[in-house]
Amino acid sequence: MNFLTLRTKVKDYMLNRTDLDTIIPDFINMAMHTVERMKLWKHMEKVTSGTITSASDNIAVPTRYKLSLGMFIDVGGENKELSKYDDYSDLIRTYPSDSTVKDIPDAYAYAKNESDSLRIWFRPWPSDSQDYTFIYHAYTADLSADADTNWWTDNAWEVLLFGALIESKPWQKGQEEELKIWDAMYTKHLLSLESAQIKEEIKGSRKINYPITQVT
Repeated sequence: MNFLTLRTKVKDYMLNRTDLDTIIPDFINMAMHTVERMKLWKHMEKVTSGTITSASDNIAVPTRYKLSLGMFIDVGGENKELSKYDDYSDLIRTYPSDSTVKDIPDAYAYAKNESDSLRIWFRPWPSDSQDYTFIYHAYTADLSADADTNWWTDNAWEVLLFGALIESKPWQKGQEEELKIWDAMYTKHLLSLESAQIKEEIKGSRKINYPITQVT
């Protein structure tokens, strides 16, 4: 299903209200933002790679980054997993040396630079060029063009449909019964999706804790 088809479905459920045409796209993207903030969905897992050098102790955070799952660097042909520090100040306290003392990195943390850009900082400061692999969760890009598709539109469009209808609540005066149905359908499809993902993890995928929460 593409974005245009999904927008049409949302409008159909709203009984073809034309006054909301321009903001239905926002309802859909808001619904996607909400559901991706709630959980760590498997499709949000990404992998990126690159090279760190002795010229710098930091790299850019990937676009739409949400959560780190692991940072690895190649040391003699083997992957070394770095420790993640939740607080940049703790990283600096543990590894106080700057570029004057360089070595193979052991740890990393996140902090903004002078340009207010979020970066990944390594300590010790890299002593040589080394390849890295970064595994993380990222938010899905907003739907925009009519032909746009993503994991949600391909695999769980009903979550975006009923999520968008819920986001439209402030504009749905006098439709209390419909809102109750939309809430129930959203919860039903969301719990079904969570259950399917948990079953996939039990079969051998990466294990992440996904508490099932009733949506109200």
